[in-house]
Amino acid sequence: MAYLDPAAFPDLPRETAVLPLGGLLRELVLRAIALDPMARWSPAEMRAMQVLADEICRARDRAPGLALGRDARLRRVTEALVADPSDRRSLPDWAATASVAERTLARLFLRETGLSFARWRTRLQIARAVEALAAGRPVTQIAYDLGYASPSAFTAMFTRETGHPPHLSRATLPGAEDGRPSFSLPEIPRG
Repeated sequence: MAYLDPAAFPDLPRETAVLPLGGLLRELVLRAIALDPMARWSPAEMRAMQVLADEICRARDRAPGLALGRDARLRRVTEALVADPSDRRSLPDWAATASVAERTLARLFLRETGLSFARWRTRLQIARAVEALAAGRPVTQIAYDLGYASPSAFTAMFTRETGHPPHLSRATLPGAEDGRPSFSLPEIPRG
């Protein structure tokens, strides 16, 4: 994972995204992680980081984001989940809350976000987990804050979605040795 200061790269999307890393993007992320964020970067390093920002934008354009939807019924659900990602209500429960049929809500999720309800909620939880890891919070606390019954259940989900457990994600953050990442993480919409 790489975290870039949005002040240094104003063209980057402001919301957290989990993007597939492959090819050029992967190599640029590895180069960014190796750079000293406190040092003055050479012109070549600055160009490489600008290419990284460009590639992140391109990858973001190709990857479905965490859309909140336009339909008022859908937004009632997505905004509530963004405000409290630990809310474990099921799709039928949310449909009742939004005064809409379950099938209608399921269709709204697919049509307006490109994701099923379950997939959308998982993406939200991954984004929040990445934020919390970057802030140095313990995995156990993150698991409970996101509504998981146990840290192992959270770790299983995180590993399934990202390909590695959360403790390894934290270990790859620049500045991880002192618990503080060297780059800040753009936030997801909060409502």
